[in-house]
Amino acid sequence: MKFASLSASALMAAVLSFPVIAEDISSSITFVNATGQDVVEIHTAPSATDGWSENILVDGSLTVDGEFTATVAADTDHCFHDFRFTLADGSVVEEVEIDVCELDGTQFEIALVS
Repeated sequence: MKFASLSASALMAAVLSFPVIAEDISSSITFVNATGQDVVEIHTAPSATDGWSENILVDGSLTVDGEFTATVAADTDHCFHDFRFTLADGSVVEEVEIDVCELDGTQFEIALVS
């Protein structure tokens, strides 16, 4: 019986030549409105990209101290997302580079920065 022997560098080259596929992740995040006024729109986008998603707050507004749970699609290559919250008075709160993979099943408080 013959066995092929590979050097460590040949074995490492063989392992590194296979592409790594990103794993799809859907994070369930509960947004809690601590802004003092209703949130009328919530948009998301992977960080470092242009543009925003459609409004994910499709059924009216998120009232003061209210909660809204949404599923945010991500993958292991794109866990960081930006969020844009539009308030009833038209002002905007943005949170950037939020790790949605780590937030799965948790609450995210929307608050005004003083």
